[in-house]
Amino acid sequence: MGDLYASPVGTTVIRSQCKIPRCPPQLAHIAIAVGPTEESEDELRDALCSRGHPAKGFEFLESYGFWKIEFGSRAKAHAAVKMASKKPLTLKTIVLPVTLRLWYNSRPYGERGWCIFESCVSTEAISRFSYYPRLIESLQALQPKLFDIDYDPRKAPVAHHAEAEQAGHKARIDRNRERLRAACFTTQADSEHVVSAYTKYVRRIANAVLNSGEVSTATYQGGVNDAGQPHGFGTKRWADGIEYTGSWQDGLKHGPSETTWPDGTIYMGSYKKGKKDGPFVVSRKDGVVFVGTYANGQRIGQGVLWSADRTASKLLQKVVEWHAATFERVQGGLISLEQAEAFLQRHGVSLPAARS
Repeated sequence: MGDLYASPVGTTVIRSQCKIPRCPPQLAHIAIAVGPTEESEDELRDALCSRGHPAKGFEFLESYGFWKIEFGSRAKAHAAVKMASKKPLTLKTIVLPVTLRLWYNSRPYGERGWCIFESCVSTEAISRFSYYPRLIESLQALQPKLFDIDYDPRKAPVAHHAEAEQAGHKARIDRNRERLRAACFTTQADSEHVVSAYTKYVRRIANAVLNSGEVSTATYQGGVNDAGQPHGFGTKRWADGIEYTGSWQDGLKHGPSETTWPDGTIYMGSYKKGKKDGPFVVSRKDGVVFVGTYANGQRIGQGVLWSADRTASKLLQKVVEWHAATFERVQGGLISLEQAEAFLQRHGVSLPAARS
């Protein structure tokens, strides 16, 4: 779904921030129960009765996979939902608690988790492309990506491109993550799942732009040679939020360095005439660490992946997209911590401390 929403040419998104209409009277007394199977009617009915919230009717909606429950009044439906939110309703036949909520969702779109996720991914590519002059030209030739059907220019904040370039992507990405964490989902488990899905999508878009060969605007502070090129030690900050601090030689990265990305990833390693060369350590924001080797810009040899809590490690025989998956999903053989430590010593690098 993210691919469809995010593609500048795949679809046009229509968004509304308008106020949700009042609940129709004929729906006010209805709730839904997510979790119980079709065979769980008697147990679900008894569980509600035992809590003092008997229902008038039960209907399992097979196409949706949840129960439609009718109470005697709007007040009784609201009371049952409030009860289940304070003290989860559990059944013997299912593992997770029952999710009980009202049939009619009166929550504003701006507080709904999946609506926020759709807005985040549908604007991610457009937001990122705005830092690249040639990509901006391509976007201007396309149809509009997003329509706000109740947009009021008198109330909308003015966006200044120069300010956006100075802030980079990090502030926007962090803000989107916080919006997702604070949003309301059908089940609480959806929250962290969606934040993780958004983070992975951000990485994919970033890698796609990086591999396209486009270059964003940047600022540099540090030593220069007679030609005005970066030379010696300096820091270069790109408008898309990437920051490189380290050694330069005649305008090329050369020597030890540290590079940070907007998603919190940190790369520590050396360059030789603009190409990665030698052992490197990459640590992600979630604490997972990868150690490997480059030669003339190409990944070579084995690599070791550490879990966030440093209690497990894997030996990777070949290059994999390790950064886009959890530690558990990356293909590799588990090795002892002693073997992992020996790998570090052979490559002359140390493992960064676990992030708090």
